[in-house]
Parts: sequence; structure tokens; C-alpha cells
Amino acid sequence: MSSRRFRTLLLSALAVVLVGTGCGGGSGNDGETTTSSIGKGEFIKKANAICAKDGEKMHADFLAFSSEHNNNPNPSKAEYEEFVNSVIEPDMKQQIADIRTLGTPTGDEGQTEEIFEAVEEGLQRSKEQPELVTTSNSEFFGRAIKLANEYGLAVCAQSY
Repeated sequence: MSSRRFRTLLLSALAVVLVGTGCGGGSGNDGETTTSSIGKGEFIKKANAICAKDGEKMHADFLAFSSEHNNNPNPSKAEYEEFVNSVIEPDMKQQIADIRTLGTPTGDEGQTEEIFEAVEEGLQRSKEQPELVTTSNSEFFGRAIKLANEYGLAVCAQSY
């Protein structure tokens, strides 16, 4: 596999994960969904902006990781595990935390929590099969992508 192919695959993985991380509701550090006075339109606008901003950070983290590994054209399972554990997981969890600071529009707690849970499930599956993270993003995050798109979090959905 060429270094260009490796970079393309990791960028694909990055794109998949970004959506997954930007969806969820609630506030605080406990992961509980809470409501706020934010309206749905404002929530969607702000959440998508967070996904775009955090997506740029994840991309930069990917480039740094790739550079640190000399753009290895044949990454080992250990390197994929390191990528998931040192880039994808912490960046996704931060994005979730950033989205949660918005609160959830009243009445939408179930929808946003379902998206958040789907992202967490995808993240867990990517940790179980890290070598597939660059080729099976829809397998890992397909449900989260669908739910995020249905809710209006298109920027977030594009980055899963």
C-alpha cells in the first residue's frame, strides 16, 4: 500500500468519525442528556459548527500522526490501534463533550441521545477492529450517520 493510499484510507476513517462525534445532547460531564433553552435550529447550526471546527483539529491530528509514522504504507494492527486510541477516540470524545455544552432542545432529548449512543457504539466497534477503520466507516457509524442526517446535523454526519 502506498503512503498516498494509507493517507487516503486514514482520511476516510477520519471523515467517518467526525460525524459520529458531533452528535449528542446534554450538558455537564456526566453524559446525561439535559434540555436547555436552545432551539432546534440554533442547536443544529452550533453543533454543525462544532463538528466543522473539531473536524479540522482531527484532521491536523491525523496529519501529525501520519507524519510521526513516516506515512507508513503498510500500517500494522498496532499502528491502527494507536491511531484509534490516540487520535480518533480522544478527538471524538472531545467533540461529543463540545456538543453537549449546548444542551438539547426541549423535546429532542431522545433523538439526540440516540445519535450520541450510535456514535459511542461505532467508536467501540472501531476499537475492536481498528484495522478496518479506514475501510468500514459506514459499518461502524452507519446508524449514527443516518440519525444525524435525519436530525439535520449534516456537517456532523459527513465527518463520520
